[in-house]
Amino acid sequence: MEIGINLRHQNGADFNELLTAVCEAERLGFGSVVFPDHYVAIEHVIHPDGLRGQADITSPTGPSDAWTVIASLVMHTSTLRFGTMMTSSTFRHPGPLAVIVAELNRFSGGRVDLGIGTNWHEGEHLRFGIPYPPLNERYKRLDEQLSIIRGLWLTPAGETFDIDGDFYRLAGGEGIPRPANVPAPRVVIGGSGLRRTPRLAAKHADEVNSLARQPEGAAPFFDACRAARQAIGRDPDTLRCSVLLPITCGVDDADTDRQLTAAGLRRDQIDPALICTPQQLVERLERWREAGVDRVVLSRRGAVDLPSLRMLGEAVVAALQ
Repeated sequence: MEIGINLRHQNGADFNELLTAVCEAERLGFGSVVFPDHYVAIEHVIHPDGLRGQADITSPTGPSDAWTVIASLVMHTSTLRFGTMMTSSTFRHPGPLAVIVAELNRFSGGRVDLGIGTNWHEGEHLRFGIPYPPLNERYKRLDEQLSIIRGLWLTPAGETFDIDGDFYRLAGGEGIPRPANVPAPRVVIGGSGLRRTPRLAAKHADEVNSLARQPEGAAPFFDACRAARQAIGRDPDTLRCSVLLPITCGVDDADTDRQLTAAGLRRDQIDPALICTPQQLVERLERWREAGVDRVVLSRRGAVDLPSLRMLGEAVVAALQ
């Protein structure tokens, strides 16, 4: 089972901090590093009224673009996979996005994943003047976008394809060439619904990602995705399954509080179930491994925190290896 780590670049980190973090992640044995695709600083919290929402976090470094960050870092590593979790389908047109991801994948020797979703943060769109259609339209657009992106990646040399959809028209699309030994980027689609997302994932995804915190919570979603894939004639056994696991992992209470303070948060804003020690986290990850999950991405608080990254690598990743 692969262990990934997220880096919340949008919450405030300069290039040298990010570069040090990805090089350390590779050295420590992490298999992948993923970046949220948000331009604004965000932390999910529990408010005093008990409702879940976002904390008012300010990034000292300002807005940050996930694919610019990946482009600046990926060639400083040699084995680590890079990707987004998740690229916002509302931010970019599908053709240019396909070119960006394909080029980074080629440059890195096939180490780039495209996690992509519909985005949920309307205020972020208003802040940067980005149109934010209703959810149903965003899903339909995403379906067409993925048809274009995968078409550009998978169409053989010398062949073309056309798409005349409700939102996009592509005429004479040519496949983007890549070396024979470099696979196309993986498409990762996340969710929890049992109808619309599995149908979308069955058509387009190489990997599906769940936000469930326990294996039994993720199982219905994974089963629905496999069933939808089989229904359209794709091999369900080739579908990778992954989990984005929110954690605040400290060696003791002082370490946990230090991490939360560095992220601009308080302990009472965090679900206690997400706070753990390294040994507790190893036990949780063993359950995911027993459930057959291909990848767990550890979703930390804050931007770059090298002490906690090193602790996770030395006490958690090493134990699972």
